[in-house]
Amino acid sequence: MFADKTMETGASAGTSDLTLGTSVSGWKTWRSQKADTTVVPYFAEIADGSIWEVGYGTLTYGSPDKITGRVLMLSSTGSLVNFASATVYVMSIPNAAILNHLIGGGGAAARPGWLPIGGRWRDDSAGLGTRAIDYIKTGSGASANSETGRLDGASGIYVASNAAPIRDTTTSGSTIGINDRGYIVNHDTTAAVRVAALPAVATATAGFYVGIYADGIFPVRITTNSGEAIDNSVVPPGQVVWVRCTGAKWLTQGSATQALIGRRQTVTTGPLSSGAPSFLATASGLNLATQNIAAATPLIVRASNGAVDRWGLSAGNLTFSSLTDATTNYLYVTVGVDGPLTAGKTTLAPIYQESGTPATTNGQFTFNYGEMKGYLGNGSSAPQAYVAFIGEATTSGGNITAVTAYAYNGRYDSGYTATLPAGGIGVTKNHNIGCLPLAFEFRAHCTTTDAGWAVGDEISTKNMTGYNGASDTVPVIGSGTKAMTAQTSGNPFYVLHKSTGAVTALTLASWKYRMTADRGWG
Repeated sequence: MFADKTMETGASAGTSDLTLGTSVSGWKTWRSQKADTTVVPYFAEIADGSIWEVGYGTLTYGSPDKITGRVLMLSSTGSLVNFASATVYVMSIPNAAILNHLIGGGGAAARPGWLPIGGRWRDDSAGLGTRAIDYIKTGSGASANSETGRLDGASGIYVASNAAPIRDTTTSGSTIGINDRGYIVNHDTTAAVRVAALPAVATATAGFYVGIYADGIFPVRITTNSGEAIDNSVVPPGQVVWVRCTGAKWLTQGSATQALIGRRQTVTTGPLSSGAPSFLATASGLNLATQNIAAATPLIVRASNGAVDRWGLSAGNLTFSSLTDATTNYLYVTVGVDGPLTAGKTTLAPIYQESGTPATTNGQFTFNYGEMKGYLGNGSSAPQAYVAFIGEATTSGGNITAVTAYAYNGRYDSGYTATLPAGGIGVTKNHNIGCLPLAFEFRAHCTTTDAGWAVGDEISTKNMTGYNGASDTVPVIGSGTKAMTAQTSGNPFYVLHKSTGAVTALTLASWKYRMTADRGWG
């Protein structure tokens, strides 16, 4: 930027660019000191010193050479001094104005022209008492700057904005290395689950930390190369989880993994067919394998232990071996400390209750949703267990005769069925929640204006009555652990007219219905 003992005589036609001409004895020429298009600070004046200006500009080789610049100080008013036709001495003396401008970071709304790539400058155009933004020049374009921090003058707070460096693994998993310390390792999860493998604790040593990012609709599973335990090992889509080595084990920082979509203590997501879970296959014999589970359609399970959840993920099919014959087998998975799923089964239906003493019977799982904690009996005690039930298999004659995959997230919506059922006809839907829902409902949806109700209106059975020819009746909605039924009698659906309030029978063909069930906790 600066040049030593450099001067040439020149001229400026009015307020135009400085045109360089003759070298001055004892001084170096501008061309001998600086390359073409270099930004240089300069001082220009006429012989008696009465007309002068200080600034910086771009040295451009030509016939003649020129300096095109920005003026910081001058002897007259205006943006450029008018040297008229006088001889001008253009020298390289970096005076106080130039140095102050340099030290101050060139404070202005526009980036200083003399700033090289990698240099920093401050935009204080709003005033230091209001706001000042620090930038680093990252390219040659006018907007090629990166913000590195800003001062809030009103509150006197300076906040740095140094982003963590990123390593992109594109469409594969990753092996985290020592050089990744402090990095965010990005995984493209738009098409499948990825795996991030951490180094051994002994290799990483205490204080090593790294961010794992799932950039897509699928999560990233974190594993350890030497089998060290790590809880919360599933990185939710679109989030970063920071992992730290204590010197003895790995820890995930914060609660980002708790934000993965889905309810607690349930199967969160997995393969679907026509909107329903499709991860259990029919099979012969007493061994049952799952189906459709892969990196692009993983089975994700959330098991709770009070304030802490453990996420489990399988990107491959599981096998439930040696099911008990002539009974119902309740299928569950145990979530390991670093996220793997282990298949298990019991002939005892799980108990879900608000609170109470867990059963110690061997194979009996009890979940107290008041404390969000599960226990698995072993015959003498019931220790806490990261267990979540995923379905059922019925067996008979040495074969599996039926399978049921539980609904994701403990919720069910049948979708709409055209025309309300006639009197005396029961309608049953399999919600497959796996426990008694705390909320279940039958709703009628208007498709053609009827009884004053407009298209799109919905009415719950709580606001309906029926008539069986002798007395009024009420539609009954009941539910078990896997199915729910709506039962009516006689003329099934009478409601109050929306406008008049008169009791009016609904036209069955003017409505459609849906049935919903919700586990109601967690």
